[in-house]
This record gives sequence, structure tokens and C-alpha cells, in this order.
Amino acid sequence: MGTEKYNDWDLLAIAQHHGLATRLLDWTYNPLVAAFFAVEKYINTEAVIYAYLDPKHLITDSIGPFDNYHTIGKFKPNGASKRIIRQSGIFTVHFPATLELDKDKGKNCKLEKIIIDKKYRKELLFDLSFYGINKASMFPDLEGLCKHVNWHMENINYWTSKQIENFVAADSEN
Repeated sequence: MGTEKYNDWDLLAIAQHHGLATRLLDWTYNPLVAAFFAVEKYINTEAVIYAYLDPKHLITDSIGPFDNYHTIGKFKPNGASKRIIRQSGIFTVHFPATLELDKDKGKNCKLEKIIIDKKYRKELLFDLSFYGINKASMFPDLEGLCKHVNWHMENINYWTSKQIENFVAADSEN
């Protein structure tokens, strides 16, 4: 096994993905991944996905993650973590951390808000899992697999009723 060399940006991205409060904000290129994280925890409210377009990337070779600039920048981390890779991760970094994306974004940047109705939250989680977007795929380790299997078993009635619905639908077409 080779020795990995991480720069400060890599280390900060890894720390962010494991729960450390940083000036980074997680994003993804994959809208299905965004939907998963929007509805992952069931709460009886609408879920929201924010889509952010910033045509520029930070040049991380010339700026450090702890430098002080008055801007919001976007950076794509090196493949420093399986989680970041699986989640198609990208980050915005806020200089300083208190900059608000909706108020301090650049003039060529766009921020869009997508609302998922609270009645569809739970169903969307099942639909995403059907397409392989679940805790096992988003967290590629033993803990992610165990959480997914537990969730699947807790919801076995859903899976059984869906199989019956599909069987009845297929039978009625014949």
C-alpha cells in the first residue's frame, strides 16, 4: 500500500466529510445524491435542494484554505476520500466562514432552490435506493452498509408491497 500525501485542502475536505465544522460547504455534481441528502432523515416538512452554478474554480495551488479573502470560491477536491468520490463531492469555501451564499455570491453565479414536497420525501428515499443511491453507496464502509441493511429491513413491508403491486400490474397487462 502506497503512502498518500495530502495537502491542506485534501485534509480539510476529509475532515468536513467526517463531521468537522469548517468553512466548507458540501455540494455534489449528481442531482440524485443531492436528493438523497435532502430526504435522508425523515422529517415531516418539505425538503430543499440548492443548485449552485459558479463558472470559476479556486486555484488551490496559489491559495490556502485558511487564507483570508472576502469571497466565496468553489473547489473540486482530489480523490482523497472514497466518500467524496462516491458522493461526487465538490465544495464552496467561504472567506470568511460567515459569508452567505445567497447574499455574497459572485455576479456570474446562480443559486436555485428546488423544493421536494413533504408527501414525497419518504417515497423518494425508496426510489433513490432502487437506483443505487443509499447509505451503502454514499458511505462505502462497513458502517454505511450496516445502516443501509438496517433501513432496508425496517422497511421490508414497503419492499414487499411494491413487489405485489408490480406483480399485479404485470399480470393485468397480460
